[in-house]
Amino acid sequence: MHSFGNNSVLAMCDKEVRGKALSKGDVTILVSEKFYGTEEISELEARRLLHEFENINLMGNKVVQIALEEKVLSPESAINISGVRHAQIFKI
Repeated sequence: MHSFGNNSVLAMCDKEVRGKALSKGDVTILVSEKFYGTEEISELEARRLLHEFENINLMGNKVVQIALEEKVLSPESAINISGVRHAQIFKI
């Protein structure tokens, strides 16, 4: 989680992609431990957290699938980068 004043962002990624560089066209994204952290949580905890935050950054096929199952994300909102799904959720 990252906090900026009164705003917080939940950042979650699959452990399989943490530390990897993913590319799409001219853009490369580093799935960094600095941003996504190193703490591992259960699927149940991930499902709970998805409903508690208004701003969410997800990287990984598993975590994006969980967000889809929890209906906090629509399928067309996720993009694919090097075979890995990524989504950003901003609840207004």
